[in-house]
Amino acid sequence: MENVYNLKRAEGASLDYIHVLVTPDSAACSKLQQKPGPAFTKVRCLHDEEVFGGRPSIDDVQALLRAKGPHSRSKGAFWYFQQYLKLGAIALGAGGLGEHVRLSDGETVTQRNTASWFSGNGSLVYRNCGDNGDGHNGERYSNLYHRATGKALYGSSHVVSHGQSVSRTLARSLIAALSPPNTSDAAPNAWVLHSLGLLCDEAAITGFSEYWYLFSHAVERYPANITLAAGRACHRLEVRWAGARAKCDRPTSHAGVDYVILEDHLSARHPGH
Repeated sequence: MENVYNLKRAEGASLDYIHVLVTPDSAACSKLQQKPGPAFTKVRCLHDEEVFGGRPSIDDVQALLRAKGPHSRSKGAFWYFQQYLKLGAIALGAGGLGEHVRLSDGETVTQRNTASWFSGNGSLVYRNCGDNGDGHNGERYSNLYHRATGKALYGSSHVVSHGQSVSRTLARSLIAALSPPNTSDAAPNAWVLHSLGLLCDEAAITGFSEYWYLFSHAVERYPANITLAAGRACHRLEVRWAGARAKCDRPTSHAGVDYVILEDHLSARHPGH
């Protein structure tokens, strides 16, 4: 948070923003709000259950995945549910979110390029981020999206970048594409379980990508409102460590890195993340 605030100020970007944290740990989020410094006055805390009002819950997602098959059961609900929460929070304007949102995973530390998240006219700026290629991951990510929308994913998994510029309009449009055909009779937030119900069990290890889906939907529906950044691609640095007692150096700046991913338990608990 302090990184984002300092980078925005240094690059002359707007400081008129808020940090909305969607988290099950309300106590930890409240402690952030009490920390000194201007960056922490912008923190807003939103409990997981507030996004969808408990319908669906993570237990509902877990029950669906258990019925799907062994791969879905092994993957578990957390990895999927947190992606749906992010989409829902943006679409609903939860916690005070506006039309223009910078979506970021909780383990991501932004290093630079805050000023280029949106162009001067408000269009979304996209950069490719380094990846090991598509392979089976690309097929798994794309299966549900194709079943729901009839479309193929655009580009490559390089856009699965742990942070992305999003508009509320785009998020709502994607949710409409993931919704059941007869939405008038559907339960609240029926798009979550409906779209997840299209998941192929063999693809469950990486069967959904909010980032790649948002990007592909933007290219398909809102090509005039996005900017594909030319020149230098986005670069990331992954810092992994095993066990709660292990230590790692967390870089505060790096000449060739846009953001740092700090991963500890995710790879162990949710293979394929």
